Amino acid sequence: MNPDTLSSSIDREEKLSPGKLAAAQYLVVAILAILTLGLWNLQVLGADTYRSQAEANRIRKVPVLAPRGRILDREGRLIVDNYPSTTCYLLRDQIKDESVDLPMISQGLHIPLEQLQTTLRRFGSAPRYQSIPLKQDITPDEAAFVEAHRNELPELETLEEQRRLYPRDGFAAHIVGYVGEVSEQMLANDPRYAAYEPGDVVGKSGVEETYDALLRGTNGSRDVIVNSHGKEVGLLGQELAVPGKDLRLTIDLDLQRVAEQALEGKNGAIVAMDPHTGEILAMASRPTFDPNQFSVRLTHSYWTTILDNPNHPLLNKAIQAQLAPGSTFKIIMSVAGLQENAAQDLRVDCEGGASFFGHFYHCDRHHGSVNINNAIPYSCDTFYYTLANRLGIDKIAEYAHSVGLGQKTGVDLPD
Repeated sequence: MNPDTLSSSIDREEKLSPGKLAAAQYLVVAILAILTLGLWNLQVLGADTYRSQAEANRIRKVPVLAPRGRILDREGRLIVDNYPSTTCYLLRDQIKDESVDLPMISQGLHIPLEQLQTTLRRFGSAPRYQSIPLKQDITPDEAAFVEAHRNELPELETLEEQRRLYPRDGFAAHIVGYVGEVSEQMLANDPRYAAYEPGDVVGKSGVEETYDALLRGTNGSRDVIVNSHGKEVGLLGQELAVPGKDLRLTIDLDLQRVAEQALEGKNGAIVAMDPHTGEILAMASRPTFDPNQFSVRLTHSYWTTILDNPNHPLLNKAIQAQLAPGSTFKIIMSVAGLQENAAQDLRVDCEGGASFFGHFYHCDRHHGSVNINNAIPYSCDTFYYTLANRLGIDKIAEYAHSVGLGQKTGVDLPD
């Protein structure tokens, strides 16, 4: 076959029919129209929306936590201070894939995977932009893990803050109390915590709880510029945090130390007051607990030790225990006896005890002849049992209530 004839035949076969050519032209026009409409929507109609989203991705608001105020004794000597610490937060809006990221975070921060998942569920109703505290007081190797995995885990962020530092060995623990993360029950049921958010640290007992609003201060924030990997590259502005106010107690540090030493290894309480003003100069309760264990992360073993202790270390026996007043009640008995003219002529021959209502009550020794003048120095139970029998229970209760027994003390500690 002639080559020219073959070429002419192929050209005729490759030419499109007018209908196919028109369809192709219309398709190109439609595609161009769709692209033009999309560009118009992106660049004109949605310009403000996408600009704000871009700014949000570029700018991050980082909280600046206010340090809590210090707690001082009556002379201004330090009892409770703060120390620098690092907390790791989770930025939920930066999570790529939970199924991949959470196991890696669990391993790097030494947090059980179930605990991580529980934390995420607990913050499920909070806004996505709100950061979640994952672990407080992280170790240097955990901080290095966060820095080394900025690209893989952009949702992890560290924040420097001031953490509570309490005295060692539970010194004054029942007075100062401890701090901890605000609970869901506190947020839901207590109006005092209406302005708080999940993850906030609050006072849980002692003066830390009573004066939480004063000690807490006001948090600030920093508007920082971040790159596509979430790394901070600049600062746009900041709102400074306002530190909490220092709190000065009526406690005398030296007297408190003496009271604590006197109770070491015992079960009980000591209170020293200024009788002229009612100020508490010392208040010690034993056994005690370590507030530092509660302020960061309470271990299961320590909590079990506290709960299993039959002497109840968390109980402040100075103000929470209902205990017999002992021989101090003899002062009230003396006042009642003199006021009611029942003690002036009372004389008892103490032979080491006496019987009342069919029961023999022992005295600590044979005091011999006892009257109101030597009954208190002798602390003679026999004399005061006899006086009580004369007065009757109603008069005893009347004078006990008149000096404040059975009423709230007014001591500004919770519970």
